[in-house]
Amino acid sequence: MLASTTEINTTPEVNKYTHPKEYFLVQIELAKKIVELGLAKDLNEAIIKYTAIYRRITDKKYNPDQTEPAWQDLESKLDSNSSTRQALEIIWNSYVSNDENKYKDETKDDGHHFGSFVYKDEIDKQTQQPKISLHFNVRNRGKLKSDFSRQFNEERQADLTEMFTAIKKRFLEDKSYRPQTITLGSWMNNLPGVKDVLPPEFVKSAKVVYPPDISFNGDSMWGQFLKLDGNAYTQRVQEYLEKVSSAKSLNDLVEALPIPVVLFQGKIEDFFNHYGIK
Repeated sequence: MLASTTEINTTPEVNKYTHPKEYFLVQIELAKKIVELGLAKDLNEAIIKYTAIYRRITDKKYNPDQTEPAWQDLESKLDSNSSTRQALEIIWNSYVSNDENKYKDETKDDGHHFGSFVYKDEIDKQTQQPKISLHFNVRNRGKLKSDFSRQFNEERQADLTEMFTAIKKRFLEDKSYRPQTITLGSWMNNLPGVKDVLPPEFVKSAKVVYPPDISFNGDSMWGQFLKLDGNAYTQRVQEYLEKVSSAKSLNDLVEALPIPVVLFQGKIEDFFNHYGIK
């Protein structure tokens, strides 16, 4: 009876850090393969260009003109001869040494965070026109269901209605603020609970993203390796590592992902109309 009870109580505890160790493992393996394929001169360059590790260590996007002490310290310890295990320990120790990397369930009151969604004002790289980029703000750490489970469709619909009501208000108050395009790129765009709450025209625009358009530097790609409790999806990690080892190109490395990154793109008017915003 005791053995049976012990077996039952083996559920992993909620990870106290925002990201688990395996999250870094899959990215290190990709970076090492990038060097092997000749797509980067060394491990440091591969990590900066093709992973989210720099952002997780510094909480900033990479800028070659700025010096980040935390990254300088880490970079001095890494080289292309570092084994995966050595690189992982160096990066993980740097990550957990910063208390800011402990998970916090909070929503920023900055006018851009609305429940489980965030929007950013950006310039479209192709058209050079202003656009709005949507992002996810996943908050249900340790819960049985994701905040993008279909049972929360009504709440997510309310988040987006509130967001685009605020954006419409900016339109009325600032005549120079006129983004016309909305984008949302993520592995999470494959989830029914995400598709349900977005304008149908927006969802119909779906396309799988490949280099050079895909971003390697954020959780739109790497977030798929996290479970709701903040620990790793072990099966996805193993599946990815197996495919990375035999990859022959950058596209192979992207296609090795368990879940593809999908881009939605559409007109802002579709959002105003869908949420009944006049």
